Amino acid sequence: MAGGRNPAYVGAIAVSSNIDMLAWFSDDERHECPSCHERASVSLPEVPATFCLSCGAISVDGVPIELAQPSTVT
Repeated sequence: MAGGRNPAYVGAIAVSSNIDMLAWFSDDERHECPSCHERASVSLPEVPATFCLSCGAISVDGVPIELAQPSTVT
């Protein structure tokens, strides 16, 4: 899907999962994500974290949070 977005699948139809959430934030509240460079990174008042509504990147006090990849069992 264009723009690096990961679609959510509803039935057999791919639906972008961030469109409605981006509408909750004005252009002034959105910032460029350091990971995907989309203007979709947001934060909430009194919360030291930012969340990218495009790629899902999370950072706390400017430090990116890396999620562990599931291990494979062989």
